[in-house]
Amino acid sequence: MKYNGAMRYSGNAAVAFAALSALALGTISPALAGTGACDLKIQLSMKAEMMPGGAHSKGGAGMKMDMGKMAGMKMEKMAGMKKEKMAGMKGAHELHDGQYGGTFFMAPNKTHHVEGIHSRECGFRLVIFNAMTQPINVNRFAAFVKYIPEDEDEPEAYRILSPAHEGSVFEVASDPEIKGKYDVELYVKFPGSDEPVMFNIRTRH
Repeated sequence: MKYNGAMRYSGNAAVAFAALSALALGTISPALAGTGACDLKIQLSMKAEMMPGGAHSKGGAGMKMDMGKMAGMKMEKMAGMKKEKMAGMKGAHELHDGQYGGTFFMAPNKTHHVEGIHSRECGFRLVIFNAMTQPINVNRFAAFVKYIPEDEDEPEAYRILSPAHEGSVFEVASDPEIKGKYDVELYVKFPGSDEPVMFNIRTRH
């Protein structure tokens, strides 16, 4: 099982604001890596969206409960809810491997999974999965990448990820305009979260 512990973004959101401001100023190209060789051919399904983590899930992992209401709830009712929740999560997190040759993570919310795929040829692509590691529509999420050059004299580069192929994937064009090697940080804002979460992505130069 591969699990590359995600680090929660703990700064003051200056990185996110810098990236969004740059996009607004027109300094970041919104072009997508849309060539046939870079197309991941992801198949979305309503079934996946009904599972925990999907847009139409009615429970499962990540379900929050008001503590005041919980205190007044009868024990048998709580036990029933726990059993229902466990039934809804049957089969979750059994597959913890990337499906498209990228870097795979389980999100800190313990519900979603993400896979970041980076290459010079295709740029950066991001697939988001439900708790069962089935791809889901990315339109409820937001994401950007930060390229950090190995050469300290080169400036960092930011790229906003845009939904593509009917929401099955996030994409951004290749060529971060960095000559040498660089590291890649992925920032993903999950539904219901106030801050993006940072993931370190393996690079292929």
